[in-house]
Amino acid sequence: MAKETTIDWIKREMEKFGERSHLLLDWESFDIIIEDAREMEKEQIMQSHIDGFDHIVAEFKKKEYAEKYYNETYKKQ
Repeated sequence: MAKETTIDWIKREMEKFGERSHLLLDWESFDIIIEDAREMEKEQIMQSHIDGFDHIVAEFKKKEYAEKYYNETYKKQ
């Protein structure tokens, strides 16, 4: 199952307040939806950063281990 984007979530939440032609949404409810969406977006951005960081760390460690192997195997001390 695909992850739900913040925009898709907002659309789904707003659909709870009526038909497209007649939306019964008060400002308090709208503010709650927007605040929840901001929190969702923050979590998505942070997770993307973590996922990218994990990849970089893994690549860094590979290089570190490769350099250690090279130094232990081929470099004269």
